[in-house]
Amino acid sequence: MTDCLTSSCLRDARHSEEPTAIPPGRFMKKRGHAIPSRGEKSPTHWRLDFSETLSPGHWRFLAVARNDGLSGFSPDTRMVPAKNLHCRAASSRRFRSSSAPLGIATVVAMLVFACVALAQEPPAIKEQVLLELPADLSLDALKSSPDCRHVAYVATAGNLRSLILDGKTVAACEGIVETSIVFSPDSRRIAFVVQEAAGYRVIIDGKEEKRQQKLGALGVRFSPDSKRFAYEAERDGNCFLVIDGKVKGQHEGLAAGTSIFSPDSKRVAYLAGNRNKFFAIIDHEIGKHYESVGKEGVVFSPDSKRTAYIAQNEGMMFAVVNGRELGRYTSVSSPVFSPNSKRFVYVAQTGSLWRVVVDEAGGGEYETVNDKFLVFSPDSKRFAFIAMEEGKWRAVIDRVEQPLYETASGFVFSPDSKRFAYVATDGGKSFVVVDGRPGEKYDGVAETGAIFTPDSSRMAYCARKGSAWVVVVDGVESELREQVGVCGVVFSPDGRHVAYSVRIGTRWCLVVDGKAVSEYDEIITVRGARIIFDSPNSVHYLARRGQTILVVDQVVDAAPSPPEK
Repeated sequence: MTDCLTSSCLRDARHSEEPTAIPPGRFMKKRGHAIPSRGEKSPTHWRLDFSETLSPGHWRFLAVARNDGLSGFSPDTRMVPAKNLHCRAASSRRFRSSSAPLGIATVVAMLVFACVALAQEPPAIKEQVLLELPADLSLDALKSSPDCRHVAYVATAGNLRSLILDGKTVAACEGIVETSIVFSPDSRRIAFVVQEAAGYRVIIDGKEEKRQQKLGALGVRFSPDSKRFAYEAERDGNCFLVIDGKVKGQHEGLAAGTSIFSPDSKRVAYLAGNRNKFFAIIDHEIGKHYESVGKEGVVFSPDSKRTAYIAQNEGMMFAVVNGRELGRYTSVSSPVFSPNSKRFVYVAQTGSLWRVVVDEAGGGEYETVNDKFLVFSPDSKRFAFIAMEEGKWRAVIDRVEQPLYETASGFVFSPDSKRFAYVATDGGKSFVVVDGRPGEKYDGVAETGAIFTPDSSRMAYCARKGSAWVVVVDGVESELREQVGVCGVVFSPDGRHVAYSVRIGTRWCLVVDGKAVSEYDEIITVRGARIIFDSPNSVHYLARRGQTILVVDQVVDAAPSPPEK
């Protein structure tokens, strides 16, 4: 089964032959023309380039000409990947060079060849069929890989269950657990769980792990670099963690779902308990015993060097950061590290009031604080949270309190850390507050909230007017649409393009820069599927036409054309 996810199997069959390289030269491109390089009065080399620059994975046609004849290609030269300036020839026969000047016949041949090449210019949309979806299976049953180029699901026929990956059966038995399918972060590995009367079997890359009597509810977890894996298990009354196929530690109990790899994939942490005492295990070392530990588990700093978790003794709770106990409170939330790993924050309760503790210093007291929005800026210098006061909610940025609203949520800093945005509600209407200024009021704002471009200059969000939706980009509304995809708005890496999916009637369209550029029965944005920009001018996503599931690669700078079959 591993072979199904290797890079070689994902490569288009047309790439299998070794291309004939075109030696580099000083050339300029102009669509549909051959022109000399600037500064060359008597060029000896010309190039015919019949396409705009496309992203890797799309196709370009190249031909090379000399002023003394044609060379560098054969009559049946084919299209090759744009990232490789290669000319692929099925025949070794080439036009012979001649020292004679270009004749009329040669010029005519070149023009005819150019017209043929222009007619064969690759489409802006390329489709790859992944699988045919069974009529009785909904899209919710599909599991997308992180890169949205693979899809898996469990098909049932009688008592037999089969794991289907990209349309191919990779496993078949009675007890495959549908919800256990997990891809590695790099999308090259897959794991799932089989439940049987005698216990559970974990299957990773087609290889079966040792049978266990019980498994943790979350199943297999891959490390961030995709090279390692771990899962919680139980046998003969002992609980343990299986890391890379090896049993680590044996305890009376494990805190379900708390096993975690560090961001650099080198460290492992989880929570366990023995004889009514609980503790953290970090790098296989058992920490201090407590009356209880936070169910959120251990948190690693982004640089993987620091750890934090919540514990309780003698009825009081506290944060444990790098083994050091901090403060004593009625209740404490799980700590959050700053992007540079030097700072941390958590919410603490004393009596009936809550405060936010940043770098061990508390400040201000509120009726409650939403611990889902404890946010450091990308440069780690700024900090914000959302708190309740007098029955209303406000954002607090750098300890400066913003206006009170009926609700406030979805706080986000811009990538350059200078700007901010959050969603608020007042008078029954929702709006986005950008840099402290409330925006247009709507009947609702999507849960995805506001997003900034990588350069922080632009901002977008989805909003509802009655039962219809608009996408607001830089304060300008799109046309009203019946529905917007749950993944919301996506900016290209350079911030020039904005893409999202919308439903128009019974069809779904990809909209780029306000224009519908493709149409399908559905653009899939469930169970991990989303719209992904691969470059500033190319995007890919999963779509459904009838019962066919497709990976669609699309050039967004070019005008749409019929998809390549």
